[in-house]
Amino acid sequence: MIQHFGLTDIRQQIPITRIQFVPEFLASHEIEAIQKLTNGLQVIEGKILHKNEELTMPMRHSQIKIIESNDQTSWIYQKIANKVYELNKNNWQFDLFDINEFLQYTEYAHVDSHRGHFDWHMDIADQGIASNRKLTFECILDDNHTGGEFSILLGHREHKVKMNLGDAVIFPSFYMNKVYPVLSGKRTSIVSWIAGPSFV
Repeated sequence: MIQHFGLTDIRQQIPITRIQFVPEFLASHEIEAIQKLTNGLQVIEGKILHKNEELTMPMRHSQIKIIESNDQTSWIYQKIANKVYELNKNNWQFDLFDINEFLQYTEYAHVDSHRGHFDWHMDIADQGIASNRKLTFECILDDNHTGGEFSILLGHREHKVKMNLGDAVIFPSFYMNKVYPVLSGKRTSIVSWIAGPSFV
């Protein structure tokens, strides 16, 4: 006789994890305000976080700017948090803290030396601040590039999507995801992570 230990009952109460797309999350005037805010910010080469160390690896070519939380930017943080909490309540029901990392303004450009991209990766790490990430948020800030499609792996199936100006995607940070190489122009976005207590 097979003993099920009540696992079926437990699993039925676990919400189905899935990605959520939010078309036109940001209006054009909000995008312009963000672009203006980031104009004078320092450009940093995007890196890979591994065992709490930042590594430069071929799997990622991007430049980032850090959008700190202050009186000028608080509206962005609040808008993202409100939407994430709303979708979390209706979908994943994760136990969340807050946005506990500064927002990242990310650029993937097509230049002579490389095509901006980010190969398959998870946004959650094994230690450090990134180990608390539960949900990932990204919103596209331009429509003057080709390529650069967002893709996510659900089980063995890849779901590849071309996001348009102002569109956002929210998904569990433990999903494998990637940004395909930019073929022309520059793909810009804002990225945020919403933290929570450990899953285990």
